[in-house]
Amino acid sequence: SPVLSTDQLLAAIGKLQAQINNIAPPTWVSAASIGSLMNAFLGMEFAKIDGNLWVRGRYQSAASISTNTILFVLADAGYRIEAPASPSSDLTIGSVQVNTSFTGPQYMDVVAAVNPDRYYFRLRARGTFSAVSAPNYAVIQPTPIGKLLTP
Repeated sequence: SPVLSTDQLLAAIGKLQAQINNIAPPTWVSAASIGSLMNAFLGMEFAKIDGNLWVRGRYQSAASISTNTILFVLADAGYRIEAPASPSSDLTIGSVQVNTSFTGPQYMDVVAAVNPDRYYFRLRARGTFSAVSAPNYAVIQPTPIGKLLTP
């Protein structure tokens, strides 16, 4: 229940603790369950948190991944994010950093096309991604990528 100005201190603290205990952790879903993705990115996940779409995960690839390679394409309309209207070509609306322990950071661009005939967002390699062979992997730290159209 909410804390009231008439509550005694210990009662108010107890109510606050109960509220904290009832906060559910976010539900992360596999990228494959809401879109299509490159096999190297099978460890990618998405979550809806406070009205925003977040991404996290990892990738492994025995070969490097070329610049502008499409890494993920959204298929589930429930995970659409806000993007400005654009022509039929990609409009970059953000980026996500990918880290390994042996190369500098690499980036995925968040790109979208929104016009009366279509909507999509996808993740694209900004530069060439280094090969990351098993047992190593590159990490995508939890990152917000946009405000959800339907939270």
